[in-house]
Amino acid sequence: MSKLRVWMALYLVSGVAQPLLMDKVKYLGATSDWPPTLLPLLAHCIGMFAVRNVAQALVAFNVVDASLGKPSNVADDGKEGFRPLPRRQLAIATCIDVSSGMLTSSGLLLVGSGVYTVIYSSTTAWTAVLSWLLGQELLSGQWLGIAFVTLGLIMNGLGVLDAAGSASQAEAMHIFIGVVCVLVGTVLHAAAYVYNERVIKRSRVSPFELCSQVGGVETALILGYNLALTFVYDFNTLYVDAVADKGASYASVALAYSALVAVNSLHSLSFFAMLGQLGAVTTGVLKSLLAVSVFFFAAVLFCDKQATQCFSSFKAASMLVVLFGSAVFRMASEQAKELERAK
Repeated sequence: MSKLRVWMALYLVSGVAQPLLMDKVKYLGATSDWPPTLLPLLAHCIGMFAVRNVAQALVAFNVVDASLGKPSNVADDGKEGFRPLPRRQLAIATCIDVSSGMLTSSGLLLVGSGVYTVIYSSTTAWTAVLSWLLGQELLSGQWLGIAFVTLGLIMNGLGVLDAAGSASQAEAMHIFIGVVCVLVGTVLHAAAYVYNERVIKRSRVSPFELCSQVGGVETALILGYNLALTFVYDFNTLYVDAVADKGASYASVALAYSALVAVNSLHSLSFFAMLGQLGAVTTGVLKSLLAVSVFFFAAVLFCDKQATQCFSSFKAASMLVVLFGSAVFRMASEQAKELERAK
Protein backbone atom coordinates (compact mmCIF):
# COMPACT_ATOMS: atom_id res chain seq x y z
CA MET A 1 0.00 0.00 0.00
CA SER A 2 2.90 2.37 0.73
CA LYS A 3 4.14 2.06 -2.86
CA LEU A 4 0.66 2.83 -4.12
CA ARG A 5 0.69 6.01 -2.07
CA VAL A 6 3.99 6.94 -3.71
CA TRP A 7 2.33 6.56 -7.12
CA MET A 8 -0.52 8.75 -5.94
CA ALA A 9 1.93 11.44 -4.78
CA LEU A 10 3.84 11.30 -8.08
CA TYR A 11 0.56 11.53 -9.95
CA LEU A 12 -0.39 14.69 -8.10
CA VAL A 13 3.03 16.37 -8.41
CA SER A 14 3.36 15.62 -12.12
CA GLY A 15 -0.28 16.58 -12.69
CA VAL A 16 0.33 19.98 -11.13
CA ALA A 17 3.44 20.50 -13.25
CA GLN A 18 1.73 19.60 -16.54
CA PRO A 19 -0.58 22.61 -17.03
CA LEU A 20 1.96 25.00 -15.52
CA LEU A 21 4.59 23.89 -18.03
CA MET A 22 1.99 24.23 -20.78
CA ASP A 23 1.50 27.83 -19.71
CA LYS A 24 5.26 28.29 -19.65
CA VAL A 25 5.77 27.15 -23.25
CA LYS A 26 2.88 29.37 -24.29
CA TYR A 27 4.43 32.44 -22.68
CA LEU A 28 7.74 31.54 -24.36
CA GLY A 29 5.96 31.71 -27.72
CA ALA A 30 6.62 28.01 -28.32
CA THR A 31 3.08 27.19 -29.45
CA SER A 32 1.38 28.09 -32.71
CA ASP A 33 -2.01 29.81 -32.72
CA TRP A 34 -2.77 28.99 -36.35
CA PRO A 35 -2.25 26.53 -37.77
CA PRO A 36 -1.97 24.59 -34.49
CA THR A 37 1.21 22.50 -34.41
CA LEU A 38 0.01 20.51 -31.38
CA LEU A 39 3.55 20.46 -29.96
CA PRO A 40 2.36 20.38 -26.32
CA LEU A 41 0.17 17.39 -27.20
CA LEU A 42 3.15 15.79 -28.96
CA ALA A 43 5.15 16.12 -25.74
CA HIS A 44 2.30 14.38 -23.93
CA CYS A 45 2.21 11.52 -26.44
CA ILE A 46 5.98 11.02 -26.40
CA GLY A 47 5.75 10.81 -22.62
CA MET A 48 3.05 8.14 -22.92
CA PHE A 49 5.09 6.23 -25.49
CA ALA A 50 8.07 6.09 -23.11
CA VAL A 51 6.05 4.70 -20.20
CA ARG A 52 6.69 1.01 -20.83
CA ASN A 53 10.47 1.46 -21.04
CA VAL A 54 10.51 3.70 -17.97
CA ALA A 55 8.49 1.12 -16.04
CA GLN A 56 10.86 -1.67 -17.09
CA ALA A 57 13.86 0.40 -16.00
CA LEU A 58 12.30 1.05 -12.58
CA VAL A 59 11.62 -2.65 -12.15
CA ALA A 60 15.16 -3.57 -13.26
CA PHE A 61 16.65 -1.30 -10.60
CA ASN A 62 14.20 -2.61 -7.97
CA VAL A 63 12.67 0.82 -7.54
CA VAL A 64 9.17 -0.60 -7.90
CA ASP A 65 7.54 -4.00 -7.63
CA ALA A 66 7.14 -5.73 -10.99
CA SER A 67 3.50 -6.47 -10.16
CA LEU A 68 2.48 -2.84 -9.62
CA GLY A 69 0.25 -1.64 -12.40
CA LYS A 70 -0.73 -5.15 -13.49
CA PRO A 71 -4.38 -6.11 -13.28
CA SER A 72 -5.11 -9.40 -11.58
CA ASN A 73 -5.98 -11.15 -14.83
CA VAL A 74 -2.48 -10.62 -16.27
CA ALA A 75 -0.80 -13.82 -15.25
CA ASP A 76 2.78 -13.74 -14.03
CA ASP A 77 3.96 -16.33 -16.53
CA GLY A 78 7.44 -14.93 -16.95
CA LYS A 79 6.63 -13.69 -20.44
CA GLU A 80 7.20 -9.97 -20.37
CA GLY A 81 7.37 -9.58 -24.14
CA PHE A 82 5.36 -7.23 -26.29
CA ARG A 83 1.63 -7.94 -26.16
CA PRO A 84 -0.11 -5.94 -28.89
CA LEU A 85 -3.64 -4.74 -28.36
CA PRO A 86 -6.26 -5.92 -30.84
CA ARG A 87 -6.47 -3.33 -33.60
CA ARG A 88 -10.05 -2.39 -32.83
CA GLN A 89 -9.34 -1.71 -29.15
CA LEU A 90 -6.17 0.20 -30.01
CA ALA A 91 -8.01 2.31 -32.58
CA ILE A 92 -10.84 3.17 -30.16
CA ALA A 93 -8.47 3.99 -27.29
CA THR A 94 -6.32 6.14 -29.58
CA CYS A 95 -9.26 8.04 -31.09
CA ILE A 96 -10.71 8.87 -27.67
CA ASP A 97 -7.37 9.90 -26.19
CA VAL A 98 -6.07 11.97 -29.10
CA SER A 99 -9.43 13.77 -29.46
CA SER A 100 -9.45 14.55 -25.76
CA GLY A 101 -5.83 15.70 -25.86
CA MET A 102 -6.34 17.99 -28.86
CA LEU A 103 -9.33 19.70 -27.27
CA THR A 104 -7.97 20.04 -23.74
CA SER A 105 -4.50 21.22 -24.79
CA SER A 106 -5.93 23.76 -27.25
CA GLY A 107 -8.38 24.96 -24.62
CA LEU A 108 -5.65 25.28 -21.99
CA LEU A 109 -3.55 27.45 -24.29
CA LEU A 110 -6.54 29.76 -24.76
CA VAL A 111 -7.73 30.10 -21.17
CA GLY A 112 -4.69 29.30 -19.02
CA SER A 113 -4.21 26.63 -16.38
CA GLY A 114 -6.45 28.39 -13.85
CA VAL A 115 -9.66 28.13 -15.89
CA TYR A 116 -8.58 24.84 -17.43
CA THR A 117 -8.23 23.02 -14.16
CA VAL A 118 -11.70 24.09 -12.97
CA ILE A 119 -13.33 22.31 -15.87
CA TYR A 120 -10.88 19.45 -16.25
CA SER A 121 -11.30 18.41 -12.63
CA SER A 122 -14.95 17.64 -13.32
CA THR A 123 -13.51 14.42 -14.73
CA THR A 124 -14.46 12.96 -11.34
CA ALA A 125 -18.17 13.49 -11.95
CA TRP A 126 -18.08 12.51 -15.62
CA THR A 127 -16.14 9.31 -14.87
CA ALA A 128 -18.58 8.33 -12.14
CA VAL A 129 -21.59 8.97 -14.39
CA LEU A 130 -20.10 7.01 -17.30
CA SER A 131 -19.11 4.13 -15.01
CA TRP A 132 -22.62 4.12 -13.56
CA LEU A 133 -24.16 4.08 -17.03
CA LEU A 134 -22.03 1.02 -17.81
CA GLY A 135 -23.32 -0.83 -14.77
CA GLN A 136 -20.92 0.06 -11.95
CA GLU A 137 -22.82 0.61 -8.72
CA LEU A 138 -21.97 3.66 -6.62
CA LEU A 139 -22.93 4.14 -2.99
CA SER A 140 -24.89 7.21 -1.92
CA GLY A 141 -21.79 8.37 -0.03
CA GLN A 142 -19.76 8.30 -3.24
CA TRP A 143 -22.40 10.38 -5.03
CA LEU A 144 -22.40 12.80 -2.10
CA GLY A 145 -18.63 13.18 -2.33
CA ILE A 146 -18.84 13.76 -6.07
CA ALA A 147 -21.55 16.37 -5.50
CA PHE A 148 -19.35 18.30 -3.06
CA VAL A 149 -16.36 18.10 -5.41
CA THR A 150 -18.48 19.41 -8.27
CA LEU A 151 -19.92 22.19 -6.09
CA GLY A 152 -16.43 23.29 -5.09
CA LEU A 153 -15.28 23.37 -8.70
CA ILE A 154 -18.34 25.37 -9.74
CA MET A 155 -17.52 27.87 -7.00
CA ASN A 156 -13.99 28.08 -8.34
CA GLY A 157 -15.32 28.60 -11.84
CA LEU A 158 -17.50 31.49 -10.70
CA GLY A 159 -14.45 33.11 -9.16
CA VAL A 160 -12.58 32.75 -12.44
CA LEU A 161 -15.46 34.24 -14.42
CA ASP A 162 -15.51 37.21 -12.07
CA ALA A 163 -11.79 37.74 -12.66
CA ALA A 164 -12.33 37.60 -16.42
CA GLY A 165 -15.13 40.17 -16.34
CA SER A 166 -12.82 43.02 -17.33
CA ALA A 167 -11.53 41.24 -20.44
CA SER A 168 -12.09 42.66 -23.92
CA GLN A 169 -14.68 41.13 -26.24
CA ALA A 170 -12.00 39.27 -28.20
CA GLU A 171 -10.43 37.91 -25.02
CA ALA A 172 -13.86 36.88 -23.72
CA MET A 173 -14.50 34.98 -26.96
CA HIS A 174 -11.15 33.20 -26.61
CA ILE A 175 -12.08 32.22 -23.07
CA PHE A 176 -15.48 30.93 -24.24
CA ILE A 177 -13.98 28.84 -27.05
CA GLY A 178 -11.33 27.55 -24.68
CA VAL A 179 -13.94 26.62 -22.08
CA VAL A 180 -15.96 24.65 -24.66
CA CYS A 181 -12.84 22.84 -25.89
CA VAL A 182 -11.78 21.87 -22.37
CA LEU A 183 -15.31 20.79 -21.41
CA VAL A 184 -15.76 18.46 -24.39
CA GLY A 185 -12.20 17.20 -23.99
CA THR A 186 -12.85 16.48 -20.32
CA VAL A 187 -15.89 14.34 -21.11
CA LEU A 188 -13.78 12.41 -23.63
CA HIS A 189 -11.00 12.03 -21.06
CA ALA A 190 -13.50 10.54 -18.62
CA ALA A 191 -14.56 8.15 -21.37
CA ALA A 192 -10.89 7.20 -21.82
CA TYR A 193 -10.65 6.45 -18.09
CA VAL A 194 -13.59 4.08 -18.25
CA TYR A 195 -12.69 2.46 -21.58
CA ASN A 196 -9.04 1.88 -20.62
CA GLU A 197 -10.09 0.25 -17.37
CA ARG A 198 -12.40 -2.13 -19.24
CA VAL A 199 -9.65 -2.98 -21.75
CA ILE A 200 -7.19 -3.73 -18.94
CA LYS A 201 -9.66 -5.96 -17.11
CA ARG A 202 -10.65 -7.91 -20.22
CA SER A 203 -7.25 -8.35 -21.89
CA ARG A 204 -3.77 -9.57 -20.98
CA VAL A 205 -2.23 -6.21 -21.81
CA SER A 206 -0.79 -4.36 -18.82
CA PRO A 207 -1.67 -0.71 -18.17
CA PHE A 208 1.89 0.32 -19.10
CA GLU A 209 1.69 -1.56 -22.40
CA LEU A 210 -1.67 0.02 -23.19
CA CYS A 211 -0.28 3.48 -22.44
CA SER A 212 2.81 3.00 -24.62
CA GLN A 213 0.91 1.56 -27.58
CA VAL A 214 -1.66 4.36 -27.57
CA GLY A 215 1.10 6.95 -27.10
CA GLY A 216 3.13 5.47 -29.94
CA VAL A 217 0.25 5.67 -32.41
CA GLU A 218 -0.58 9.22 -31.34
CA THR A 219 3.07 10.30 -31.63
CA ALA A 220 3.23 8.97 -35.19
CA LEU A 221 -0.02 10.75 -36.09
CA ILE A 222 1.09 14.14 -34.74
CA LEU A 223 4.57 13.88 -36.29
CA GLY A 224 2.94 13.07 -39.62
CA TYR A 225 0.60 16.02 -39.20
CA ASN A 226 3.52 18.39 -38.51
CA LEU A 227 5.42 17.02 -41.50
CA ALA A 228 2.40 17.79 -43.68
CA LEU A 229 2.24 21.33 -42.25
CA THR A 230 5.80 22.05 -43.40
CA PHE A 231 4.72 21.45 -47.01
CA VAL A 232 1.95 24.05 -46.70
CA TYR A 233 3.40 26.68 -44.33
CA ASP A 234 6.81 28.24 -43.86
CA PHE A 235 8.91 26.49 -41.19
CA ASN A 236 9.83 29.77 -39.48
CA THR A 237 6.17 30.80 -39.31
CA LEU A 238 5.28 27.54 -37.61
CA TYR A 239 8.11 27.12 -35.12
CA VAL A 240 10.51 30.08 -34.98
CA ASP A 241 8.96 33.54 -35.36
CA ALA A 242 6.73 33.48 -32.27
CA VAL A 243 9.66 32.50 -30.03
CA ALA A 244 11.75 35.33 -31.45
CA ASP A 245 8.90 37.80 -30.93
CA LYS A 246 8.76 36.85 -27.23
CA GLY A 247 12.51 37.30 -26.90
CA ALA A 248 12.87 33.76 -25.56
CA SER A 249 15.93 31.60 -26.11
CA TYR A 250 15.67 28.31 -27.94
CA ALA A 251 17.54 26.68 -25.06
CA SER A 252 14.74 27.68 -22.66
CA VAL A 253 12.14 26.35 -25.09
CA ALA A 254 14.01 23.05 -25.43
CA LEU A 255 14.35 22.80 -21.65
CA ALA A 256 10.64 23.52 -21.11
CA TYR A 257 9.54 20.91 -23.66
CA SER A 258 12.01 18.33 -22.29
CA ALA A 259 10.59 18.89 -18.82
CA LEU A 260 7.07 18.58 -20.25
CA VAL A 261 7.91 15.22 -21.86
CA ALA A 262 9.43 13.94 -18.60
CA VAL A 263 6.49 15.13 -16.51
CA ASN A 264 3.98 13.68 -18.97
CA SER A 265 5.77 10.32 -18.88
CA LEU A 266 5.76 10.30 -15.07
CA HIS A 267 2.10 11.34 -14.98
CA SER A 268 1.05 8.65 -17.45
CA LEU A 269 3.17 6.06 -15.63
CA SER A 270 1.58 6.81 -12.28
CA PHE A 271 -1.91 7.10 -13.78
CA PHE A 272 -1.79 3.70 -15.44
CA ALA A 273 -0.19 2.11 -12.37
CA MET A 274 -3.08 3.35 -10.24
CA LEU A 275 -5.70 2.53 -12.86
CA GLY A 276 -4.90 -1.14 -12.45
CA GLN A 277 -5.11 -0.84 -8.67
CA LEU A 278 -7.75 1.74 -7.75
CA GLY A 279 -10.24 1.82 -10.60
CA ALA A 280 -11.35 4.69 -12.79
CA VAL A 281 -13.59 6.61 -10.39
CA THR A 282 -11.19 6.72 -7.44
CA THR A 283 -8.37 7.78 -9.75
CA GLY A 284 -10.62 10.56 -11.01
CA VAL A 285 -11.00 11.96 -7.49
CA LEU A 286 -7.26 12.66 -7.40
CA LYS A 287 -7.90 15.17 -10.18
CA SER A 288 -9.84 17.27 -7.70
CA LEU A 289 -6.94 17.46 -5.27
CA LEU A 290 -4.68 18.26 -8.19
CA ALA A 291 -6.91 21.19 -9.13
CA VAL A 292 -6.42 22.91 -5.79
CA SER A 293 -2.65 22.84 -6.20
CA VAL A 294 -2.75 24.08 -9.78
CA PHE A 295 -4.89 27.06 -8.75
CA PHE A 296 -2.36 28.08 -6.14
CA PHE A 297 0.75 27.79 -8.32
CA ALA A 298 -0.95 29.32 -11.36
CA ALA A 299 -1.82 32.38 -9.27
CA VAL A 300 1.71 32.69 -7.92
CA LEU A 301 3.46 32.22 -11.26
CA PHE A 302 1.13 33.72 -13.87
CA CYS A 303 -1.28 36.18 -12.23
CA ASP A 304 0.65 39.10 -13.73
CA LYS A 305 0.26 37.61 -17.22
CA GLN A 306 -3.44 36.65 -17.25
CA ALA A 307 -6.27 37.82 -14.97
CA THR A 308 -8.01 34.44 -14.93
CA GLN A 309 -4.94 32.93 -13.26
CA CYS A 310 -5.22 35.10 -10.13
CA PHE A 311 -6.18 33.74 -6.71
CA SER A 312 -9.15 35.02 -4.66
CA SER A 313 -10.88 34.36 -1.34
CA PHE A 314 -13.75 32.81 -3.31
CA LYS A 315 -11.35 30.24 -4.72
CA ALA A 316 -9.97 29.58 -1.23
CA ALA A 317 -13.48 28.74 0.02
CA SER A 318 -14.06 26.42 -2.92
CA MET A 319 -10.77 24.68 -2.13
CA LEU A 320 -12.16 23.58 1.24
CA VAL A 321 -15.31 22.24 -0.42
CA VAL A 322 -13.25 20.24 -2.93
CA LEU A 323 -11.09 18.73 -0.19
CA PHE A 324 -14.16 17.85 1.89
CA GLY A 325 -15.87 16.19 -1.06
CA SER A 326 -12.73 14.21 -1.86
CA ALA A 327 -12.54 12.96 1.74
CA VAL A 328 -16.21 11.91 1.67
CA PHE A 329 -15.68 10.05 -1.59
CA ARG A 330 -12.60 8.20 -0.31
CA MET A 331 -14.39 7.05 2.84
CA ALA A 332 -17.39 5.88 0.81
CA SER A 333 -15.09 4.03 -1.60
CA GLU A 334 -13.46 2.18 1.28
CA GLN A 335 -16.93 1.22 2.52
CA ALA A 336 -17.78 -0.06 -0.96
CA LYS A 337 -14.67 -2.26 -0.97
CA GLU A 338 -15.56 -3.70 2.43
CA LEU A 339 -19.08 -4.51 1.23
CA GLU A 340 -17.65 -6.19 -1.87
CA ARG A 341 -15.28 -8.32 0.20
CA ALA A 342 -18.14 -9.33 2.51
CA LYS A 343 -20.16 -10.81 -0.35
